[in-house]
Amino acid sequence: MKKIFDKYSNIKWIAHRGFSSKILENTNESFLLAAKNDFFGIETDLHLTTDNIPILHHDDNFVRLAGVDTNVKDMNLKEISKLKLKDQYKISLLSEYLNICKEYNKYPIIELKPIFNAKELDFIISEIEKVMNIDDVIIISFHVKNLVHLREKYPKLNLQHLTGKVTDEIIDKAIKNRWDLSVQYKSATKELIEILHKENLKLAVWTVNNLEDAKALIDIGVDYITTDGIF
Repeated sequence: MKKIFDKYSNIKWIAHRGFSSKILENTNESFLLAAKNDFFGIETDLHLTTDNIPILHHDDNFVRLAGVDTNVKDMNLKEISKLKLKDQYKISLLSEYLNICKEYNKYPIIELKPIFNAKELDFIISEIEKVMNIDDVIIISFHVKNLVHLREKYPKLNLQHLTGKVTDEIIDKAIKNRWDLSVQYKSATKELIEILHKENLKLAVWTVNNLEDAKALIDIGVDYITTDGIF
């Protein structure tokens, strides 16, 4: 991918759940491989355990990757630590991921999976700040409630609203709250990008795994491209 990154160096390329086309998603091994390549940032998914430990896992439960049909929110760290993803990998902690990003100078792109309350959100930010400056982190979420609290409490925090479809209401909220948009790539249009750029906001797209699609998105002016890294 180095040739692609070099050719389109104006694009901020993001590794989706680590280098997930090469190594299992959201594992330290996948994060490390992404960190050793020329990605701008590494995306991941955050949940809290019952004992309030931030772990990185996409799904709400462990059935797909660990064969255990139990929800993340119903397990503590000791229980989760016993699980093996695909019988091989351990579940990553936020601190481990952040240390990889910091060592290799990559932006953490952290998706807040559930709706968290204010106390939980403040705790997550405090955990991030133990490792790195929050100015060097991007927080993303489908849940506006998460983003509204973070914007009010941390006015300079880099935020992106995840959405599959774009509506006028979503655009208006982005402008009002000063956060960027991160959209399913088929929803990206030149008109949307022009609206956001006029407001000094940016557009990220996900998950782009076809080079021709990536080139078309670059041509209309997207700012970030999230990919599994297969081209």
